[in-house]
Amino acid sequence: MNNIKYLQKRLIMIIAMIVILIFPASAFANQIDSNLNQFNLPTDKAAMESTMETYRTTLFYVTAGYDDYSTFSKMDKDFLAHWLIANRPTTGYSSIKDLRDTFAIGMTQRSFMINLNSAADSFALWTLLVGDEDQEQPHINYDLYNTLTEEEQDSVCQQLITNKPISGYGTALDAQYQLDQAIALIKRSEDTSRSSPQNSNPIVGQVIVNTLSGTAAAESNSPAALSKMLGSDVSLTARVLTAGREGSVLTIGPDGQFIIGSNVAAGQYPVVIHVTAPNGQQLAGQPGTLTVNSNGAASMEIDLIDPYGVITDHVTKQPIPDVDAQLYWADTELNRSEGRTPDTLVTLPELPSFAPNQNHNPQISTTDGRYGWMVFPDGDYYVIAQRDGYQTYDSRKDERDEQQGDTSYIRNGLIHVGQTIVELNFDMINNPIETSSTGGYMDGYPDDTFRPDHPITRAELASILSRILPSTGVEHKKDYPDVASTHWAMEAIQEMTGHQVIEGYSDGTFHPDSPITRAEMASIASRVKHLETKQTTFSDTTNHWAEASIGAAQAAGLMSGYPDGMFHPDQSLTRAEAVTIVNRMMGITDSPHSVPVIWKDVPSTYWAYEQIQIASR
Repeated sequence: MNNIKYLQKRLIMIIAMIVILIFPASAFANQIDSNLNQFNLPTDKAAMESTMETYRTTLFYVTAGYDDYSTFSKMDKDFLAHWLIANRPTTGYSSIKDLRDTFAIGMTQRSFMINLNSAADSFALWTLLVGDEDQEQPHINYDLYNTLTEEEQDSVCQQLITNKPISGYGTALDAQYQLDQAIALIKRSEDTSRSSPQNSNPIVGQVIVNTLSGTAAAESNSPAALSKMLGSDVSLTARVLTAGREGSVLTIGPDGQFIIGSNVAAGQYPVVIHVTAPNGQQLAGQPGTLTVNSNGAASMEIDLIDPYGVITDHVTKQPIPDVDAQLYWADTELNRSEGRTPDTLVTLPELPSFAPNQNHNPQISTTDGRYGWMVFPDGDYYVIAQRDGYQTYDSRKDERDEQQGDTSYIRNGLIHVGQTIVELNFDMINNPIETSSTGGYMDGYPDDTFRPDHPITRAELASILSRILPSTGVEHKKDYPDVASTHWAMEAIQEMTGHQVIEGYSDGTFHPDSPITRAEMASIASRVKHLETKQTTFSDTTNHWAEASIGAAQAAGLMSGYPDGMFHPDQSLTRAEAVTIVNRMMGITDSPHSVPVIWKDVPSTYWAYEQIQIASR
């Protein structure tokens, strides 16, 4: 025992000497270095590592410091590079002291892994593990390790070194997994003749992933589904809940295997799969069930839920891209007790492989309206979302009441994340549009015809609406490859699509010269008037993409069907139908003319004669 204590003291002294060599007190003077700004430029680990190599004299006070750093594993270098980026002040490093202080803290955070990856023999590793176990919060769980003899512990240490990846262990959980695997191997070979169910051999189990509809990953019943969604640079653990209390923590390997003690009784136990980010921070996870059979077999089944939401238009239910989504700490007693500042942006760890936005906050929704965060457990949050042409979404005003799992919910405008993730899908409402009671917005043709039964094109409708709607002031104006800058309605199309009055197609085109359909017109009317979705009475609109908008336009008296009881949603809208609907939609009742406008093809007996008179310029 005296030898062990001596080795511990020597190890601590060696580490302390390395720190002193790298960061002597004189190095912390508030110096300014011409190369300092180079550390404010990198945004990824590779670029920062290159900077650390090129400008080593700025980061390291003496050559010995860099010499020690150069022996680190790739995983350790990656961690330190990411640390310098993640903890860089928003205004950048302003002095060598700031830079070296931050690096020193990163070294302290990573010291166990650096020494673990640097251990060249089983004795050096065994010494490190003995010292780690004496800490108040050891990096590794030693319950199974301590059941081994000294000879077996030496064998396990050798296995940890032999199985160490070339790039080194990324996290303590990676090392824990290898440790548990080595112990399981020893236990299985200890005494194969002991077949009693009460033997002490640990149980090796397998994670089974059930992918749900809409999940980003498609590998059903495979841990690869979770890895594909979150990335291979995160680690997974499972916390077993027993009788309503938190029980043991199991490490899940990259192949989905885990190890539990043989003393676990047969049965089913609720578990929470937690995610550990590359920087070591634990995030909320997925619920699951651990099943231990009487024959010693075990499995862990989880339902894979996408940790992202979809932002959609309130009327059309179509996804909205380019929404600025921001996550804030809510003003609650829970957050204040944890030292979180209410109404400030939540700083989340970057997950480089996590779609759609690498866990950034704020983030911009994708073309299919997706956004997503992996957040911290036991926290209260709210979301603010903004986009030109829409009213700001504030989840604090969201009246939904949803329980999500046993510990998480959305209620009274509060998003509470217990141990498992929360899914938040929401709609955004278009900005209100002012109207005018005076008409005179529609042109006829040079031959004095109006052509009331001819289809109206998408460009023509955009032009009409741009005349009667007030200027939106919307800066977001989308360009379409099939709308040339010389197109006669280009500006009107940009303005109306920017205001989300008219939408383009999923392939990025607008089809300006195509006739607009009755379904598209119903969708436009619903957006302009902010109509609540309604059921339709038409048999030919069931399951149609615009069914809800058609029902809303019908209920509001803006559109009606035909004598055959049908709506004909995909039929082209005529010019006469267009002016009738626009007049009703905008509340236009007055003609700008003191005498009737004469159109050769619109007699006074025509069904839409009055509406055409009001609309004519």
